[in-house]
Amino acid sequence: MKTAAAIAALCGAALALTGCDAGPAPDPPDRSSPAPAPSPSVPDLTAGSRQATVRLWFLSNQDHSAVVEPTTLLTGAQYCTRFGIPSSDDVCRHDRVDTGSNVKLTLPVSEGLRRYGYGDDDFACIDEKTAEGTCPMTPAEFQVWATMNSPAPARITTKNGRIVEVAALMLV
Repeated sequence: MKTAAAIAALCGAALALTGCDAGPAPDPPDRSSPAPAPSPSVPDLTAGSRQATVRLWFLSNQDHSAVVEPTTLLTGAQYCTRFGIPSSDDVCRHDRVDTGSNVKLTLPVSEGLRRYGYGDDDFACIDEKTAEGTCPMTPAEFQVWATMNSPAPARITTKNGRIVEVAALMLV
């Protein structure tokens, strides 16, 4: 009994010193309907089958793995509008600009990975609509391109969470 009285006195003294009035207790939160789960800002590349635009940070032919960062492709004008860049800036005239997600994933790579790209200024190997490289590349050729352009803009195709195809992107 004395302990309870002492605690009450202490609490009262603390409130008096701070000048705080706790006021009425807040209403409990409404738990009748849960808030909807936020939708992810990047696609789930670890499961299922899909295509995605990424920055290719690392590709290991030996370990059959890749580190990718999902991105969004915007026109230069869209990019400048979204990020408040003056329309006179050179980037605003680009056909395509990739915007990173700051999310890096390590994905397994199929042993039969198909690689597509383009040679030095070989525009015959670039799809005009998608900017994807269309000419098959050897593992060594693609590795050189990916290393020279890291983080390299690319389009990947996954099947059951495993990269089965990668195409170099020409962003200008």
